[in-house]
Amino acid sequence: MNSLFKLTRYFVLNALFSLLFLSCESIQNEDIQIVKQQNLDSISGGSGIGYAKGSYWVVGDDSPFLFRLNNEAIIVNKYKISNIPNFGQLSYEKGVKPDFEALDIFNDTILIIGSGSTEFTRDTAVLFSTNSEQIITKKSLHNLYHDFYLHGDFPIGKSINIEGLANDGAYIYFFHRGNICGNNRVYRLEKKEFLDYLSNHNSSLPAFTSYVYDLPLINKSQSGFSGAYYSKSEDAIFITLSVESTPDVYQDGEILGSFIGKIKLKNHTPGKLTFWPIMNQSELVTSKMESLCLLPKTNSETEFYTLSDNDNGKSELYQIKLK
Repeated sequence: MNSLFKLTRYFVLNALFSLLFLSCESIQNEDIQIVKQQNLDSISGGSGIGYAKGSYWVVGDDSPFLFRLNNEAIIVNKYKISNIPNFGQLSYEKGVKPDFEALDIFNDTILIIGSGSTEFTRDTAVLFSTNSEQIITKKSLHNLYHDFYLHGDFPIGKSINIEGLANDGAYIYFFHRGNICGNNRVYRLEKKEFLDYLSNHNSSLPAFTSYVYDLPLINKSQSGFSGAYYSKSEDAIFITLSVESTPDVYQDGEILGSFIGKIKLKNHTPGKLTFWPIMNQSELVTSKMESLCLLPKTNSETEFYTLSDNDNGKSELYQIKLK
């Protein structure tokens, strides 16, 4: 019976994978296991998560706050990081939201960035100190994002949409979500040069290189980068990819599924990655995974917290094990 189950599961998975366009490296055989799932009802539009000072730090794409959570994922504090008036509401209307889509943590500092998908309200970067629990500086990334756009081979009429952020100590990586234009691109900048620019120590735009990644489809809908997290022990960036059926970067659409991926930095071949579909009982989980962070490793398995935003005003936190 066990052999029959494994054989049936094999054919089910292969039938499912035949729906996916696998032009990057083939799907690996490791299993994805969802350990637990919980709602974060007080956090709207969860989009970025990281770990520092014994706490999880979370931002939402339509929220004015940076949230601090304990190990049980309970909010212990929140800090207002946007000056756009929210009139006491937990979230913004779509047309005026700051669209904080990603964060990265280093040296007791949290870097939070907007997507850049519309001008002015969505291109702010915030540096926040976990020691003083105060904003260090803010800066518009409008000019940098425009430079990304000019050198990114974008189709005319399409806009930038940065949704992932990670650093490996020497470089910082911006992940552009190309689920609409097909341009899933990673921009790599020298970390020191970028931070000097952010702190106004250097007014020149930082130099960058960029690489395009060919990502999978579900039912002919393109996946796109949605989050990133650097693992020092593996010298790799783990990423989330999500798929939704939508005509542009502004409108929400039907959520079709998500993936966890991995980009190895050592001897990296530009454009190459491996990935795993997020499944439960042989079915794709139809949640839009927006970000992830690694949990402390206790054995050979890799565990993450992934943050989900299903465009319904609520967020979910998944604990996921990669066997």
